[in-house]
Amino acid sequence: MSGGTDGDGSNEAQTMRDMAVEMGVPSEKIRLEEHSESTYENIVLSVPKLRDANEIIIVSDAFHLARASWLAKRYWQGKTVELYASGACGDSTLNYLRKLSREVLAWVKAVALYS
Repeated sequence: MSGGTDGDGSNEAQTMRDMAVEMGVPSEKIRLEEHSESTYENIVLSVPKLRDANEIIIVSDAFHLARASWLAKRYWQGKTVELYASGACGDSTLNYLRKLSREVLAWVKAVALYS
């Protein structure tokens, strides 16, 4: 699980871990990266935690999934990566457009900085 502290002070990685354990995932199978603040940092800061892992699962908003996959291929070479889109949360059209514009800008940044 990867993610830093969000606006309300809770840690995203710990929150996701707790939810996964409640759903039956063995806690010893979960690795935490608790400091990232972007998709890029999610991938890069997870590298040391995943050295001995052969298979990695990425679950993310559908908007982030393609970019996360692109970054994972660059930084997690030799790993099998499975991708899953999280469910939609009933986004309004305005929120959808905000996410879309943010993702376009994030792609421009990722390609410019990490290619």
